[in-house]
Amino acid sequence: PVEKLASLLGVSTGTVHNALGVLAYLGMVEMRPGRGTFVAPFQPAMRAQATALGRAQLEELVELRRMIEVEAARRAARRPNAATAVDVFDAEWRLRFARAGGGPYAVVEADLDLHRAVVRHAGDPLLSALHGLVLARLEPTLLANVRQWISGPNGDELRELHDRLAGMVHD
Repeated sequence: PVEKLASLLGVSTGTVHNALGVLAYLGMVEMRPGRGTFVAPFQPAMRAQATALGRAQLEELVELRRMIEVEAARRAARRPNAATAVDVFDAEWRLRFARAGGGPYAVVEADLDLHRAVVRHAGDPLLSALHGLVLARLEPTLLANVRQWISGPNGDELRELHDRLAGMVHD
């Protein structure tokens, strides 16, 4: 499956192994030699731990999310239909509206909705599952650090990423 995932994402098998290693390090998957990689059982302590992600872990998760979403946007763009365009366009406008005055938590929720919409329309259950794992780990940290996340140095980069993702699906 590593080869298939690498092919789906358009990356090397080494990159997939590294990403799975990050997910294992974060406690999201269990790697069992000779048997495969499995989603780790949910542990309530995991949510509390997620809010305390270190900067390096956070950056790794954001990069993994970015890889998944870019591939999802490519796939969604290859399957154009009105429902996809409307859903992504709607999510994009909800994010713009939230940025214009909806408050920081509304911005994070609208941001996550846009990312979910792009992945949803890729039509790939594996990408959706991986994306769900990453967001489950990332979302509490984003919410716990919402003000610094949306107004800090990442703000302009995030807006550019959103525009590119939505543009890939619209065009």
